[in-house]
Amino acid sequence: MLPFFPHPYPNELLYSTIARYHFRSKNPSYRDTAQELLGSPTASVIALLPSNTVFLHSQLHPNTLLTPDKLIFEHTLFPLYKPFIEKDRADSAIRYMKRSSVGDGRPLTGLLRYSLSAGRSFKYCPQCFASDTKTHGEAYWHRDHQHFGVLTCYKHNSLLVDTGFPLAPTQQERILYRLDKEYPRQTAPPNFTRKDMRHLEFIAKSVHWLMHNPAPDNAMEILHRRYEQLLVERKFATQSGLVAHRPISKAFDSYYGERILVAMSSSLPMATDKNWLVRLFRRREKVTDPIRHILAIRFLREDIPGIFSETKEQNLPIPRPPQGEDHLRQSPKDENALSCKFCPFTIPKIFRNKAGKVIGPDSAHLRMSEHVEKNHPEEYEKRRRFWEGSPEPL
Repeated sequence: MLPFFPHPYPNELLYSTIARYHFRSKNPSYRDTAQELLGSPTASVIALLPSNTVFLHSQLHPNTLLTPDKLIFEHTLFPLYKPFIEKDRADSAIRYMKRSSVGDGRPLTGLLRYSLSAGRSFKYCPQCFASDTKTHGEAYWHRDHQHFGVLTCYKHNSLLVDTGFPLAPTQQERILYRLDKEYPRQTAPPNFTRKDMRHLEFIAKSVHWLMHNPAPDNAMEILHRRYEQLLVERKFATQSGLVAHRPISKAFDSYYGERILVAMSSSLPMATDKNWLVRLFRRREKVTDPIRHILAIRFLREDIPGIFSETKEQNLPIPRPPQGEDHLRQSPKDENALSCKFCPFTIPKIFRNKAGKVIGPDSAHLRMSEHVEKNHPEEYEKRRRFWEGSPEPL
């Protein structure tokens, strides 16, 4: 049993508590602290989703209230991810955070790839710093401030200070950083407009709400059902679920503007197959960062509590495909082929022409369009008018 362990402060990141222990224990290295608290010198203490909390619990006083579940759900960023991943992936992440001592965190790679892809670093709010110092005698890293894309404090609506300390240092550079003083801002704050600040405040408050309100196990299903309805209501999709990717991408870009989308690393590429927003609505992405879901939800004129409302879910009409399409929508989909929605005709996405040259998806889409135009002229004309139309702007 450990001779002492700091009790986490409200909303404190577990990493922050471990960093305070590391300082007070006078351990010479990260590996020593990892061995004492997590049972292995290679155990992961990365800021967002640390591992082996069961071992840490076993080292505390037998009457401690710091159970593994309490540590995970009240002192890590996992609750932010849980509503946006399937139950089996969430269960796998929890198992890893409870028992694994492996440092690379493979079960969580999909969750963190976007969030940690480009030098994300620790942030703090100067007003929270002053308040914590007055109340607790020291400041600490608030978990609500640390996720990439959160640039303002949910409580004070002020821009956070980016310290430049990496959230995920390399194996050779692992250091446990404390918020022991007010560090200078590493980069000049962007020149956000008042409209931009309203977007940022929405993101910060949404992250805070998700951190402190448990999500149902079927949150992903509720979410996508609500997406389907809202897209139809906003005239960005047909009742059969066909999403107008060009109008919705144009409206999304106009709604947020380049400054916000660049800050969120969420600009929309022209190619449909790489457009994260279209892929999100079509359920093509197994894992999409919570910030991108929050951007999509705000764009559809909804808020986070409302999108997961059980009352709305119970009253939600199920979009039905047009008569005659049911058997096509329910049949297994061949990811390597395009299928006509109006007849059994299919065409491979990748094929060779008569000269033996490999032809890619663009040519396949063109051939499918020619097939529909020739064999289903009425349906082709309806689709053409839909894709070229301009839904009502948000």
